[in-house]
Amino acid sequence: VTDSKNGLAILVDGLKEYELLNDKKKTLAITLLRGFEYIIAPSSKQDYTHKKGSQCLGKSTYKLAVFPHKGNWQEGQVYQEALNFNNSISLVQTGLAKGDLPVELSFLKITPSDLVFSALKKPEEEKENSFILRIYNPTEKDINGRIKFFKKIERVEQVTLEEIYLEDLSIIDENSFNIFLGKKKIGTYNLIF
Repeated sequence: VTDSKNGLAILVDGLKEYELLNDKKKTLAITLLRGFEYIIAPSSKQDYTHKKGSQCLGKSTYKLAVFPHKGNWQEGQVYQEALNFNNSISLVQTGLAKGDLPVELSFLKITPSDLVFSALKKPEEEKENSFILRIYNPTEKDINGRIKFFKKIERVEQVTLEEIYLEDLSIIDENSFNIFLGKKKIGTYNLIF
């Protein structure tokens, strides 16, 4: 909720259902669980209990956070905070290992942070040393971005969601390439290493 100068977001690890009520206080209603037998339609009762997701049966736990911010959701980086809230860092300790990678290494870096990582997977048609990278732009603006890998990239193809070839993209250096992603768009890329 924002007045364009300041805002307040509720970050939720669970159901992402809410409603801003049209009352004097602008009450923000958050759904914690669903449990209903039927909905009254204009002429009859309709039973939805058999529908998947209509009931939240069993034990429920909730994690909520109040996140005040400046400006709208984009200026306040609400999306990034929500992702961080829902994907906490896992720490792993290992023993001494032999290898040639540095102590600190970023596997993949996507800039700017408004672009969001969605998937890195093998292509539907198995190709050796090939991976599909999917990112998206949730913002209201077109974004020029850069993708950088720790490993040398031989070729980058922009493809459709169905992984149909569209065009080759230029590699900037051996590890990175630039992209243009329109507002509210998904970008899919076939990377050959």
